[in-house]
Amino acid sequence: MKKHLTIFSLLLILSLTPPLAHSQGKVNSTKRLLKAMKKRYDGKWFKAFTFIQKTIRYNAQGQPSAPATWYEAIRYPNQFRIDIGDLKNGKSVIFAADSAYRFKQGKLINTRYDPQHFLLMKGGLYYYSLKKCLRILKKGGYNTNLFHANTYKGHPVYVIGAKKGDLKTAQFWLDQAHFYVVRRIRTTRSTPAKVLDVQYANHKATGGGWVEQKVSFELNGRLVQVEEYTNIDTSPKLPRDFFDPTQFGKSHWYK
Repeated sequence: MKKHLTIFSLLLILSLTPPLAHSQGKVNSTKRLLKAMKKRYDGKWFKAFTFIQKTIRYNAQGQPSAPATWYEAIRYPNQFRIDIGDLKNGKSVIFAADSAYRFKQGKLINTRYDPQHFLLMKGGLYYYSLKKCLRILKKGGYNTNLFHANTYKGHPVYVIGAKKGDLKTAQFWLDQAHFYVVRRIRTTRSTPAKVLDVQYANHKATGGGWVEQKVSFELNGRLVQVEEYTNIDTSPKLPRDFFDPTQFGKSHWYK
């Protein structure tokens, strides 16, 4: 009788153990996490999305600016465009591949090397091979050999690129249950260097994937910008040449 009770107790404990606890042992490296993400979302995650962004900036005294409206579009794996304010003003920046093209009053004023590596973990990885994903992370300054499990705002997360307790090295924090990014940290290239801490919140399931609806930016622990997304569309009719800087001003998704 005692033997039967012991077996029953073990079975009861196993049945009460959350499924996540069984899977955590499998995801114990950057490579394994990327494999798990691709297994779940490859062929399902939306290719592109657009949204209207309310942007509020904060000065050194913590006072907010008047809200500004930005119109943004992303096409994975590596295209991103921001139109700032009234579209008639022609103030925009286009990120395509590894370059940034800045426009003012409809004219190109600056081009520079400026890869947006965060696009990879936001959805770009579902359009690349695993090998290329690892290569892009390394190129972006993320140490793919460093990986650990942690918690963020009460939820379990995986962290790529840093040891536990390190909040300066380039790193991504991803929700363990849904694999969306909840935080990214890196040191800026400015002089003196500062720690940029970007926090993503209010994620919405849409288009076979997830989109955050609020983003907060901190520099050395000071809040500098908050973004709120509305009118999120994961099946937008984007002009084919929308991210081509040579075609700037000819068409737009927002009507």
